[in-house]
Amino acid sequence: MEETNQIISDFPTFTIPVKITKKIQAVHDDPDDDKFIECAVSCEANFIISGDQNLLRIKEYYLVINRTLVI
Repeated sequence: MEETNQIISDFPTFTIPVKITKKIQAVHDDPDDDKFIECAVSCEANFIISGDQNLLRIKEYYLVINRTLVI
């Protein structure tokens, strides 16, 4: 419990809140993964680093359209 409380209290020091500005439906095989794309596009991220196969399958689409590379 102590470790959990420490992680929660440290969380704001290594995160940046992002307001989702656009709903995106791109990960047809796993719509729950759309939130990662929405977040990346909203904050104009250059990269999404993931081992998730559903996200990796759409990398070319997002590289061309939104300049966000999924790796």
